[in-house]
Amino acid sequence: MKRVIIFCFGVLIIGGSCQRVSKTNKELFDQIYEINVKTCTDAIVRNTGIDSLEAETICSCMLNNLFVIDSNFVRMPVDSLDLLLEKNRKILEEMCKKQEQ
Repeated sequence: MKRVIIFCFGVLIIGGSCQRVSKTNKELFDQIYEINVKTCTDAIVRNTGIDSLEAETICSCMLNNLFVIDSNFVRMPVDSLDLLLEKNRKILEEMCKKQEQ
């Protein structure tokens, strides 16, 4: 599943990097948030069999907490985003587990 999530965020950041540079990271994040959640949710459901509500919860949590960890991720190239996700994967998983409880 972690490969699916990393792939999803790789795809998501491509859309975010095409935005005008003059926008803040928060503006970019908010602008593409719903699209990113949907794309991530669809990929998780398709590749893991997790139901869509749980997948949406996972994606929302991961996106929101990734923004807290490093808001610059909305501007990162895919290879840098992959490194950021791999470096922070355990932290993100723990943050989202705590939110589920």
